[in-house]
Amino acid sequence: MAQRFTDEMVFTLQCVSCQADLRTSIAAQVVIGHYNGGQLAAFRGQCARQACGRTEVLQGAEDVLPLEERIAEWEAMG
Repeated sequence: MAQRFTDEMVFTLQCVSCQADLRTSIAAQVVIGHYNGGQLAAFRGQCARQACGRTEVLQGAEDVLPLEERIAEWEAMG
């Protein structure tokens, strides 16, 4: 069965692996992919490993967008 991403996951507000709120611990996040133009993120370690097979950011990979920007985009979606 294909993975279904919530709107919160697409706006990088929810871990794609454990579904925990990512707004609480920005330093512990890693971008693991993209969906519908948004970043997908997971907590470093076990969540990232389950989501994409690696536990850390690859060198040269993009950073998670600033929290304020993610929340503004989420609120603009309505």
